[in-house]
Amino acid sequence: MSKTFTSRPAVTRGRGRGNQLNAQPVNRPLGRARTPGTMEGMENSRVGGATGNSTDLAPGVQATPAERRLTYQGGYSVIPPDEKKRQQIVQIAQKEEKSLQEHRQRNTQTSFNYVGTVGGGQVSQQESRSHLVQSSPNKVQRQLQQQQRKSFVKQKEEEDIVKHKAKQRAVAETNERREQEEATSQQQRWDEQKRRTNDAFLRRLENKAKKQGAVNSQGPPQTVQTWETQETEEREENSDEFVQRMGAASTSDAEENSVDYAGLSVEQRRRLTTLNVMFPQYPVDFIRGILEQTNFSLDAAATVLGE
Repeated sequence: MSKTFTSRPAVTRGRGRGNQLNAQPVNRPLGRARTPGTMEGMENSRVGGATGNSTDLAPGVQATPAERRLTYQGGYSVIPPDEKKRQQIVQIAQKEEKSLQEHRQRNTQTSFNYVGTVGGGQVSQQESRSHLVQSSPNKVQRQLQQQQRKSFVKQKEEEDIVKHKAKQRAVAETNERREQEEATSQQQRWDEQKRRTNDAFLRRLENKAKKQGAVNSQGPPQTVQTWETQETEEREENSDEFVQRMGAASTSDAEENSVDYAGLSVEQRRRLTTLNVMFPQYPVDFIRGILEQTNFSLDAAATVLGE
């Protein structure tokens, strides 16, 4: 291994313009100029320098190690390695390595056997490791668990929605049944009221007809007029006048509509007019046909038309 030394401080200090003590050119050779020799001459010079057998030094002057090792080869100087220093470095390295090995041997842990006591001594080491693996899932297991939780939450929400829909459906069905029952009862009340009104009207007509027939057959009755009898007669007269007006109006309408009353008696015409007033939604020909089918019975025809 070769090494090139830098300029020594003593040499560097003497260089420059301001140095009057050593005004020498910088490129002055350090030693005498020698012609380059062969490899054998170089070895001889190196050996001679190492042993101190150089003839360049004055007698009585001891050669320094640097001067013994330094050899000039023309354009450069060769300094061979210092074997003594190398041996010292090798010895230091061996000593430190030996110290390291001794330190490792002193601090090396001895082998031991540990019986697992995880879980209070009731769980073995293998079971503890299995539990650790299961309790520390990887990414895929975490995703699966998260997906299971989401599925559970979604299923619970769907069940709640189904229950809510069933509850609302039951409420809607109950409301619909109640509305149907109310509509049915209202229709029944309306039919009952209509039937009562028709029965009352028919009774008044029949009573009037009977009364007129009795008056025509027996003559004017000799009765004592009381306040109640007079009020009843006035009420009946008012109702009779209303019936007559309605009958006249219906008769005029029928005549305007060119209804044929041919072949009917006065009583049959009166019954036809009465039914036309009671059921104006039916045409007169239809009412006449019903009367003819019921043998001109006013009650039977009114029952058929009221159904």
